[in-house]
This record gives sequence, structure tokens and C-alpha cells, in this order.
Amino acid sequence: LATADEVLQEGSGAPLSQPRLLGLPLAVAMHQAWHTGFLQRSADDEKRVVLAITEGSPAAMQTLLARLGASQATDALHALGFTETHFRRGATLPGAPTSPAPQDNVTTPRDLARMLLQITEGKLVSPRAAAELQPLVADYNGRELAAAWQG
Repeated sequence: LATADEVLQEGSGAPLSQPRLLGLPLAVAMHQAWHTGFLQRSADDEKRVVLAITEGSPAAMQTLLARLGASQATDALHALGFTETHFRRGATLPGAPTSPAPQDNVTTPRDLARMLLQITEGKLVSPRAAAELQPLVADYNGRELAAAWQG
């Protein structure tokens, strides 16, 4: 079973595309967009962030990506040092002929471990955002990260 320290030290660049694991990076990107004023915070988006983290809700994530934009989400995460996380396609809008392929949006165990660590230490996002995210990410408690690490 890999610990966060092992992931950070040894690292794993193996790409992950499970919606439940992509919810956290998307939530971090949304909080960054709210913090910088790129997007105005709304109660509906706050609910979608919770659903993205706790359930990996595809509908919530697609709506958030449509509002934020895949390139903006990726750029925000890269600016924070999470360079192995990529949102390459945004959400399918109503009436669009195809939906994005899940493998187009990826993260790695290393980026996830660093995000979780920085959130729990209160270093990644504003104090308000940290207070909101910490109870949500407590559910991760290494299970998904360890499963992802083991492949």
C-alpha cells in the first residue's frame, strides 16, 4: 500500500482518468477561478464541486468544465505545479454530436497526492476553500490513491 510520502518521493506518472479521481483537480481549478475572479462563485457551482469530489459525477464535472473551460482548468493547475493533470477537452454542450472521451482528461497519483497534502496543510487554496475542501477530501483517505498506484 503506497503512502502519500512514497508517492511523492518515488512518484508515479501513470495517467488516471477515473471521474472520481478527476473531481479533486477540477475542484482545485474552480476554487482558483473563483479566487482570481475568472468566474463568479455560485451556489449551483459549489454543489457541483461537492458532487465532482464526492461522487465523480460526470454531469457535475461536464457542467463545471463547460463553465471554466478545459484549457483554463489545465492552465490553472499547471500554474500551481500540477503539470501531470490535463483537461484536454471541455464538456459536451447540449446538442453536440459527441461527448469527450474520458481518457482526454487525466491526472496522476503524484499530482493527486500533492494536492491532497497541500489541501490538508492549508497551502494550496485560500483558507475558506481549504475549510470547504478538507472534509470532502478526507473521504479519499488513501483508498483511491492506493488503488490507482497499484494500477
